[in-house]
Amino acid sequence: MSDPIYIEISSPDGDVIKNGQGSINLKAEVWRGGEEIDTAGTGFNYVWSKFDKNGVVDPAFTRNTKNITILPADISAKATFVCRLMTL
Repeated sequence: MSDPIYIEISSPDGDVIKNGQGSINLKAEVWRGGEEIDTAGTGFNYVWSKFDKNGVVDPAFTRNTKNITILPADISAKATFVCRLMTL
C-alpha cells in the first residue's frame, strides 16, 4: 500500500471532434505498483469535470463512471476533461 495510486486517462479512438462530427471515448485507468487495480470500475467513485477553453469549470457537466463518451454537444471550441477518484 506504499505505492501511490495514479489515474491514466486514455482515448483509444482519438481525441478530436471536428466540425461537430464524431465522439470521444475517455477511459480512466487506476494504477498502483504497475498494475491496474480497478478494471471493473467499482472500487472508486469516478468524478469527471470539464473545463472550457479559458480553464473555467463547467458545473453543468457531470459524469460519474469509469469510462465516458464525449459528444459534439459537450464541447464548444475546446475543452479539457479531468477525472478525480473518490473512495467509496
